Amino acid sequence: MLTVKWKDSAQIDLAEIVGYVEQYNQIAAIKLKSLIVATAEGLAEMPYKFPRGRVPNTREVVVHPN
Repeated sequence: MLTVKWKDSAQIDLAEIVGYVEQYNQIAAIKLKSLIVATAEGLAEMPYKFPRGRVPNTREVVVHPN
């Protein structure tokens, strides 16, 4: 199985997104973080499920429409 590698900048972005949502709705922030992490980690099992990313050797997925 492949490994999902989180860039430092991605971890910072995730923390900032969750922190922003948390200001308004803590439960929604927890659910959003869980959804983002689960979707990203799922790439290890099915790496070709999503289209190629704009950055070479990456895949992209829209986790939430907002």
